[in-house]
Amino acid sequence: MLQALHNIIQKVNDAPDMAKALSDVVVAISETLCCDSCSIFICDDDSGEYVLVAANAYPEELLGKIKLKYGNGLVGLVAEREEVVNIDNAQSHENYFRHTKLKESEYSAFLGSPIIDSGDLLGILVVQQEDQRFFSEDEEAFCVTVCVQLAGKIADAKARGGLQLPGFKKRAFKGARSVLKGKAGS
Repeated sequence: MLQALHNIIQKVNDAPDMAKALSDVVVAISETLCCDSCSIFICDDDSGEYVLVAANAYPEELLGKIKLKYGNGLVGLVAEREEVVNIDNAQSHENYFRHTKLKESEYSAFLGSPIIDSGDLLGILVVQQEDQRFFSEDEEAFCVTVCVQLAGKIADAKARGGLQLPGFKKRAFKGARSVLKGKAGS
């Protein structure tokens, strides 16, 4: 898995934009973990929603259009706890939420990992599988490590004026433009 992790990081660094980087990540994770679905939701603090921005098992036209309100579903549980959530039978969990446009009912196993930078939740990485099972500790560690690597890239993209991802409006960086008057204190 170490070589796969190295390859993923290299793909992210080589990608021309964040959308391509995240698309490459979900495909590479899916192949490495032999899972049926991998997706990334990014937090949109303006709307209070998690926005699906990359997925290997859902149609591309859904990217940016699938949104979950903060606190909703298993994605919301991962965000709330800000820690890995590993469930063998997602549909039976009390926080399970089935989005009408997604075929999540086909998946039993769920692994969600938060993408956090400097204490700020930026998104959630979700890995799913049809077979009912818990993901291994190695698979958890792999996803957490990918999330740590992604966090810096996503935070940097946000700081530079927007993520330019499906479902997000390009936002200009708003710096302070006021002049402070008075005497410097000591």
